[in-house]
Amino acid sequence: MKNQKGFINIELIITLILILIFLTTIINLNYQQYEIIDETQNRKQARLLVDDITQIINTQNTRPEGYITTYTMPDKINNETYILIINETHISINSHYQIASSKLQKTNIKPKKHILTPGNTYQFKTKNKTIYILDE
Repeated sequence: MKNQKGFINIELIITLILILIFLTTIINLNYQQYEIIDETQNRKQARLLVDDITQIINTQNTRPEGYITTYTMPDKINNETYILIINETHISINSHYQIASSKLQKTNIKPKKHILTPGNTYQFKTKNKTIYILDE
């Protein structure tokens, strides 16, 4: 009888160790999934900002002379700083390794390369079939 109690205790210890290993594995997998979802959300916010600016510039191409669109850049994306670069062919953003870009319709932009910074307000103005990006 004494030997059976010791055998039951060893079985209990082995069972608890296996349960702990199983729970640790499940928690680790859930954490990895959470990180993947978080990275996807980060890319989404950068993509939405690029799409907003692309839409403004592409729409500005079809607007009449003197038309102005004002846009205020968000202070941060995903609680991080970022840089948005516009040139005649595309727009790109870099937000702590979250890179997104979009092609523009054929357009004439002045200045040819413009860097939009967080928290600032910009005017997109059409004049002589050229889009001017002005700091407000």
